[in-house]
Amino acid sequence: MLQQLERKKKRQQKQESQQREAAERLRPPSKEEQERVKKIWYTGRENDVLVTQFNIKMLRGDLGRLNGSEWLNDEVANFYLELLRERAVKHAPKYPRCHVFNSHFYALLDEWGYSRVRTWTRKVRTKKHRRGDTDAPQVLTVEPPPPPPPPPQQIDIFAFDKIVIPVHLGNHWCLSVINFQRKRFEYYDSMGGRNPRCLSLLREYVKSESNDKKKVPFDLSGWCDYSPSDIPQQRNGHDCGVFMCKFAEAVMRESIEDDDSSDGDTDSDGDGDGDGETDARARIQQVSARHQRKPMHFEFSQAHMPGFRQRMVLEIVDCTPVP
Repeated sequence: MLQQLERKKKRQQKQESQQREAAERLRPPSKEEQERVKKIWYTGRENDVLVTQFNIKMLRGDLGRLNGSEWLNDEVANFYLELLRERAVKHAPKYPRCHVFNSHFYALLDEWGYSRVRTWTRKVRTKKHRRGDTDAPQVLTVEPPPPPPPPPQQIDIFAFDKIVIPVHLGNHWCLSVINFQRKRFEYYDSMGGRNPRCLSLLREYVKSESNDKKKVPFDLSGWCDYSPSDIPQQRNGHDCGVFMCKFAEAVMRESIEDDDSSDGDTDSDGDGDGDGETDARARIQQVSARHQRKPMHFEFSQAHMPGFRQRMVLEIVDCTPVP
């Protein structure tokens, strides 16, 4: 009885903490924050470097993409998602174990197949390219290679709870997720679109990655595709990038630990590095159908986008994402 009361007290404290954090995420920027954002946007030159991190130089002009009705570019989107990844690492086990591929990953996978993203999960030698090209691998090919950088460290995708992949369709941003916790291939589109090709490519990627890196087939039985239509929708033609970033923020915060389940299905005490193929695969197999069916909840709407744009400027400059 005492243990039940203690668990109930802890759940209540956790809910109160989550409510406070949600209020902080959704609040509009203060007057002081608005003034600071204006100085960042309008004081100085477009090519001033305001912050450098994750091998990305963030220029004043890049942050100007968060002003008004501007479209987000790859630098802003990739930098923000890297901030969220770093948040998960720094505050483990509060957040699920997440890895982020940048916006070039899906473009390569879509156009060239697994062979062009195979080296993204192992060490490769890189060389510097012009801005916009970031760091690209040296590839022997007769075709000119697209510009993405591979991750600089060894990555085992099967040791993570989620793999988050921004999808840039030229003039529209969406988000895709390989969700090992819920055994789902997820796709979030703020204009209600579906992309079965994307989810099919992610399935093939997981199978190819297991065969290549683990030398064993990956069992996808019981996995499902998840492309919900009842998610926040944009009401204009320019906020898709901000929606994508905020979809990613929610996805990289949500965990089956929040399902209020008492069956102890998952282990969340890692730090993102994982501890081997056996433990990772055992954890994945423990996912219940109940967890898989739970819909993803988003707390924001179109009305929050202007405030989100301004606060994202400060999050990027300060390298401090929302809680």
